[in-house]
Amino acid sequence: MRPGRSLRHRLMLALTFVILAVIAIPVAVGLAVNLGAANVANTDGDGLNLRDSPSLSGAILTGMPEGASVEVLETGYTGDGLEWARIRYNGIEGYGAVTYLANPDSGEPPVAVPIVEPAPVAPVPPAAGLAIGDRAIVSGTNGDGVNVRSSPGTDSAVVSGLTEGSNVPILDGPIADASGANWYQVESWGVAGWVHGDYLAEVGGAPIAGDEVGAAIATEALKYLGAPYVWAGTNPVGFDCSGFTYFIINWVLGNNFPRAIEGQLASGEYVHPNDLEPGDLVFFHDTYKPGLSHVGIYIGNAQFVNSGSEDDVVAISNMWDDYWGPRYLESRRIR
Repeated sequence: MRPGRSLRHRLMLALTFVILAVIAIPVAVGLAVNLGAANVANTDGDGLNLRDSPSLSGAILTGMPEGASVEVLETGYTGDGLEWARIRYNGIEGYGAVTYLANPDSGEPPVAVPIVEPAPVAPVPPAAGLAIGDRAIVSGTNGDGVNVRSSPGTDSAVVSGLTEGSNVPILDGPIADASGANWYQVESWGVAGWVHGDYLAEVGGAPIAGDEVGAAIATEALKYLGAPYVWAGTNPVGFDCSGFTYFIINWVLGNNFPRAIEGQLASGEYVHPNDLEPGDLVFFHDTYKPGLSHVGIYIGNAQFVNSGSEDDVVAISNMWDDYWGPRYLESRRIR
């Protein structure tokens, strides 16, 4: 073999190794955050959304305020032109944009710039009727969610965030800020703070009318909004649909209400859908499987609370919307 040909051969081999090395570099190289503890930073006080997938179109699981401590579990995700990390915040796992995460030793102090809440983009029922002990739904944020603040006013620190549709209890208020706007103290995931009243709407399905037993069942069920869905779960650590009704009915009535959904459908007395009252059980078919497959607890105003609904948590659903209406099967009153 001629010397020149040998040199070219060696150069080609060297180039091949360089190319392979470049290809082998993981996407995570160059990310500004390492695995382990990190803080939400550089959001100008807006906080960061925790999403269910590494994409701006991913569903928002919760909001994380500026400076919040998180645990970075995995890096190397890309989507929508951003680098993402899988993180854990307050026990919830999801994805956050790396741009807004900084390691505690990075020397990047959290930026806490007071911001003015955006004006509502859609009319919502006035929150003036809310009182301590009521529940309210976050509404009118155009899907952006709302900041929860340490005190009434947009110049106070952000302590948490609530997504659109979050259902929360009212702890205190209303208290007017300098502009005359009403604020209410609420609680979510163990964190209490203040929310602008324009973004809170009354829950249309609060237990009303009906006997005391039914009201007690509905009231107890509403205490577990946000509890996670867990297949075969029968306690607040996690419920499936019939596990939720099994837990609530037995808690209120203290009897041997059956665990299986088939046994629940055979319990109590039949109720015509026009005669539903809070506390009645409502059953559905052809959801995740053919035939009888879902159950919830009616709370009034065509709404029911159930586990394993659209968001895989205990949540409020509309009985007669495009999904649940065609799948309604039967109702039973348990006493």
